[in-house]
Amino acid sequence: MLRSLGIDVLVDIIEKSSYGVCITGDEHTWLYLNPAGARLVGRSFEELYGEDYLLSFAPHERDALLALEIDQRDGDTGFYTNTVVRDDGTEREMTWSGTAVRTPLGEVAPAIFHDTSRIRRAQREASALADAAARLAEGSDPRGIINALAQAAVATTRAFVCLVLAASDAITGDGLGPLRIIGHSDDGETWGPALVAAVEGLALPLTEFPERHLLTGRRPVLLADHRRRLLADPATAALVGGTDVPWEGSALVPLRADGRLVGVLVALLPPEVTSPSEEETEFWASLADQASAALTSARLRSQAETTAAAAERLRIGRDLHDSVSHALFVLRQRAEIIEKALDTGNEALLQAAAASLKDVSQQAITDMRALLAELRPTTTAGRDLVADLRKLAGEVWQRHGLEVDVDVDPVAQTYAASLESRTCEHLERVAGEALHNAAKHARAARATISLTLAGSGAGESGGEGAHTGAGGVAAGGSAGAGGSAGAGTSGGAGTSGGAGTSGGAGTSGGVGPGELMLSVRDDGRGGAPTTGAAGGHGLRTMRERMTLCGGSLTVTSEPGAGTEVTAYLPLP
Repeated sequence: MLRSLGIDVLVDIIEKSSYGVCITGDEHTWLYLNPAGARLVGRSFEELYGEDYLLSFAPHERDALLALEIDQRDGDTGFYTNTVVRDDGTEREMTWSGTAVRTPLGEVAPAIFHDTSRIRRAQREASALADAAARLAEGSDPRGIINALAQAAVATTRAFVCLVLAASDAITGDGLGPLRIIGHSDDGETWGPALVAAVEGLALPLTEFPERHLLTGRRPVLLADHRRRLLADPATAALVGGTDVPWEGSALVPLRADGRLVGVLVALLPPEVTSPSEEETEFWASLADQASAALTSARLRSQAETTAAAAERLRIGRDLHDSVSHALFVLRQRAEIIEKALDTGNEALLQAAAASLKDVSQQAITDMRALLAELRPTTTAGRDLVADLRKLAGEVWQRHGLEVDVDVDPVAQTYAASLESRTCEHLERVAGEALHNAAKHARAARATISLTLAGSGAGESGGEGAHTGAGGVAAGGSAGAGGSAGAGTSGGAGTSGGAGTSGGAGTSGGVGPGELMLSVRDDGRGGAPTTGAAGGHGLRTMRERMTLCGGSLTVTSEPGAGTEVTAYLPLP
């Protein structure tokens, strides 16, 4: 059929095709290129005729293209993706397939191809942004996230170099410190360290950053002569020599948090790029948004840790007053009794006071050692949450006389073994605070630590009313409206939760599959505050600890029915 159409019709079809069609010959020369192919390459066929086609591709891809010629002679007709480099420095990605054909005039290699630049750029951009978002959600080091963003800027756009600058105290202070490079695209560490040192040497605050007055919105600011501007100012000339790439212009993108400028993303551009594409500028703006989010997240975590540490210091101070200070007061009383017994010769009173003095002093030593242990830095290597909880139970018994049972589901223990050490520490401290409250304030005689999995179905801890309960025990029994396999065990229409919980209408934010649940239940007097400032520093500290590790916390406390503190940790 095709042969019957005639060569002129076939040529007309090829010439009008929206796909590129080419033929190359011996010595890799262009023998034919249709108009669609010429538009992609950026030069007319008349200009390319007889030229080595390899010169139109990125230098690092040419050896691979030569190897593919051999594969095509062996019958390979697969699809491949390569990068065309135009005369103006722009790059286009094309997907192509070809073969080798012998003709009376020699071997030729026809190929078809089309431009996939937009598709593959969109894939890379989506991948880079998704990776940054995932690492941000995991609480990864913001510097690692920002380095990855800077490298994505270079990999996906025509930027030679990407830098992210922010104040040295952007995370822990007011953001008025000197500028530092907190992320860059130099994964090979060839120029990065020198430029980092050069910026630090300037000791330049963000308020004095050159062209800061231009950074008023979200959009990038394009400076075609940025290199010349920096060289003209003795204070910034040293920055120009910090990289070994021949850049000329730049794109500056502000980093903002809570409406204020906190840093700037700088993309250095080669001389031939005088007007970045809309896709490039929008991608840089998206990367700046992600970098801003990473800084904001790190700042919030730092503030939360600081607040938690301050609250914990207050608690320890309260402990010192409640236990050690009280013990010292009792010791003084016993010393006065001994002094009086010596004056009166009362042997029985002397022996009783001496024995009491020994017991009280020993308890004071035990309490002080326990408090000092809490003040020491926690070892983060090789944490075993279940072992830590069992150890905690023993310490609470020795210190307060509170009997503590530890109930661990084997499957939950398997998941717990894979938790990060810092997460284990937060969970253990939450349990410790709950037991402290049970012993000191709830007048409890017994408590239970439980480690289970939540959210595997409506019959476990899930279902409507999972962490709250709608009316206490009177509305349907202690197991919920339908028993332990019905509408929920700790919730539903009949629990000890009732109106005294801090949860919502059933969950602590939606109990889904794969949630680790750590609960501390006591038999104390109950009625403890469960929300707001009335909950005190201890409750606030527990909530902040769970926030730091990506979880949540609920408290149920009914008068006369004890208190239950439950921490929920989503599992990967």
